Amino acid sequence: PIELPFTDQFSLPEPQERLSTIGAAYPRSPEVRQSVLRRAKGRCEHCGGPGFAMDNGSIFLETHHVFPLSERGPDVEWNVVAICPNDHRRAHFGNDRVVMKDDLVRQLLAMYPNAENALRELLSASAVTSPTEAQPLSDEGEHD
Repeated sequence: PIELPFTDQFSLPEPQERLSTIGAAYPRSPEVRQSVLRRAKGRCEHCGGPGFAMDNGSIFLETHHVFPLSERGPDVEWNVVAICPNDHRRAHFGNDRVVMKDDLVRQLLAMYPNAENALRELLSASAVTSPTEAQPLSDEGEHD
């Protein structure tokens, strides 16, 4: 079968009109993003739902650093997931973002066992907080 290209939010064409803004941007590897999008095969790596088809035939998902670049998270495949836009907003702003992050870390641990020490170190230093005490990440059991 013919493999459709995959697209994320950083692959979209720039708008013709631009406004000046002040802020920090972190460089992202296009190779890491494309590898993660291929790994996801057009499905959200959190909810499992399909990305949406774009006019050019590519499937859209957003790439998300589980440990943000701004918090010294690395730009590597074992720290990036391809997720639907709704889950991407949820990962940043949802009241369950800590539990969601733990779930994403579990998935990454299963895919990249050699990155376990680095992932656990990043998790222990993570700045993500929630109004309620989150359950600690464990190898056994599921969050309710």
